[in-house]
Amino acid sequence: MITDTDRDAMTRAIVAARRESPARKKQIDGKLVRQPWEAVGRYAAFCAQIDSLNLQPWESAVVYADSPEALALLGRLKAAGLSKYEPDPLAAIEKAEQRATVK
Repeated sequence: MITDTDRDAMTRAIVAARRESPARKKQIDGKLVRQPWEAVGRYAAFCAQIDSLNLQPWESAVVYADSPEALALLGRLKAAGLSKYEPDPLAAIEKAEQRATVK
């Protein structure tokens, strides 16, 4: 089930993926016409996480969290009340931690 937090993160991921390059923008726009929005949001989060985390082909994005590193990062996101679809997971965690410190 997609939550409001997930939907917000997916929206930001779509924006981030579209900014990646003209080719990626065209790809995402085409997917938005042909595929359900949530599927495009998941894909965009995957693309954005590859970019923001500088992942190598053998490394796992948090969206799919099938490695110990991705699972650990997913745990940190969930503990901060964030979505696994965050386009930049580390920046989102840092921002959440800063907000928690200010309170």
